[in-house]
Amino acid sequence: MTYDVVIIGAGPAGLSAALHLAFHQRSVLVVDRRTGPLPFTLTPLYNVPGFDHERGVDIIKRMEKQALGAGAKLERGNVKSISGTAPEFSITLETGTQHQAKTVLLATGVVRYHPLVGGQYEPFLKYAAKGNTYYCADCESPELLGKHIVVIGVGGASSAVAESLPLLEFAASIRLLLTSGTEIKPEYEVKRAQHNLEIINGSISSIEGSRGSISALVLENGTRVTADGYYVSSPKFPRVELAIQLGLEQAHWPGRLELIPGEPDILLDAAHNPEGAQALVNFVKLLQPQAVTLIVAGMKDKDLGGVAQVFSSLNAQVITTRPSLSPRAALPEEIAEHYPNARVAATVGRALELAHQITPEARHGEALGLRLM
Repeated sequence: MTYDVVIIGAGPAGLSAALHLAFHQRSVLVVDRRTGPLPFTLTPLYNVPGFDHERGVDIIKRMEKQALGAGAKLERGNVKSISGTAPEFSITLETGTQHQAKTVLLATGVVRYHPLVGGQYEPFLKYAAKGNTYYCADCESPELLGKHIVVIGVGGASSAVAESLPLLEFAASIRLLLTSGTEIKPEYEVKRAQHNLEIINGSISSIEGSRGSISALVLENGTRVTADGYYVSSPKFPRVELAIQLGLEQAHWPGRLELIPGEPDILLDAAHNPEGAQALVNFVKLLQPQAVTLIVAGMKDKDLGGVAQVFSSLNAQVITTRPSLSPRAALPEEIAEHYPNARVAATVGRALELAHQITPEARHGEALGLRLM
C-alpha cells in the first residue's frame, strides 16, 4: 500500500498533522520510536490549550486516541532511512519493514539532553520529568512557585543563565550548577550578577532520591547539592538526521572542506588518508580554536591508524561513528581502538548531539566540531 502521507514522529506536531490529514480522508501512517519526552513526563504541563495542567503522558495518550479515531494508523518503530522523491518515497524501518508514501512529513522534534551522572546520562532518566525535575520554562514554571531551585547547566554556562531568568518570576531562589562549560559571556555575567545567581561548578557522580524525586545531587568532590526542585538547562537541537540523510542522497558537494559557522563552529572534511588528515590538521591549527571535538568515521580499507596518529596532534575529544550502511564502513568500535578515551556513537545524529554536549561553549570561531567522512 502507498500511503498519502507517512509522518515520522508522534509528538504533538506529528499527531496534530495526522488528525487533520485523516479527517480530510488522506491515508496516514504515523511511525514513532517512542523516545520523545511526553510519554515519560509525569509532571503537569501548563501551556497546552485544552489540557488543564495535565501530565505529559496523559496529554499524549489523548492526542494519540484522537488521531487514531480520525482514521490515522500508528506504528511503533525506528526509521532507518528514507529514499526517493515525491510522490514515490520509500521509508525503511530498522526491522526491515518498508512503507511507501506520496509525502513524508518529518515531525521528529528536538533533542533533549540529560545531565551526566558519572559520565553517563542513563542514571538520570529515572528522575527526568518524574517528580521534582523540570525541562521546559514555558510548560512547567508554575510548578516552581515559591521553591528553591537548582538549574543544572548541561550545555553552556551562558545558556544556563539565560534559562534561569524567566524562572525568577516563580522560584524563591535559584542557584546554577554548571556541569559542562563554565565560561559566561559578559552580557550574561551582568545579568547573573544583577540577580545574584550563585554558581556551583562540578560534575555529578551520583544521585540520592526515590520514587522519581531527587533529594540530592552528589558531586565528584563530595559536595551534596540539595533543592526543592531541579531544572535542566540543555542545548536544543532539531533531530535532522533523516532530513540530512535524504538531502545528501540528492546533493552535489563540489568541494571537500566546508566551515559551517555556529556555536560551536562545525568543519566538514572528507580526508580519508594520513596526507589528507595532515592537511586538515594544518588548517585547524591556523584557526587556533579554543577546543576541538572530532567526529570520525571511515572505511575499513582505509589507513585508520595512520589517520588517527595524525589527528593525535590536535589533542581533541573524539567521537567515532558510522554514517554509512555500506559493508565497507568500519564500525565505530573498530575506529575507537585507534583513539584513547574515544566515545562511540551509533549514528551521525547521536554523534552530533554528543559533540554539542561535550564541546565547551565559546564565542564564534573559538570552538570547532570536526567531522571526518
